[in-house]
Amino acid sequence: MQEIVIATKEGYRQVLENTKEIHTTTLNQQNREYYSLRFSEVQKELSGMEVELGKIE
Repeated sequence: MQEIVIATKEGYRQVLENTKEIHTTTLNQQNREYYSLRFSEVQKELSGMEVELGKIE
């Protein structure tokens, strides 16, 4: 149980770091859109983990 919580927190931390890196680089619009889409997908996966965590309890 604790491992899942730690994994979720670590996942959010990585997503935030990656997002910060995207905003501080001069990527073209297409790359920015790709990374925004990828960020959304990762966010959905992480929120799914939280839902599963609720079911385990």
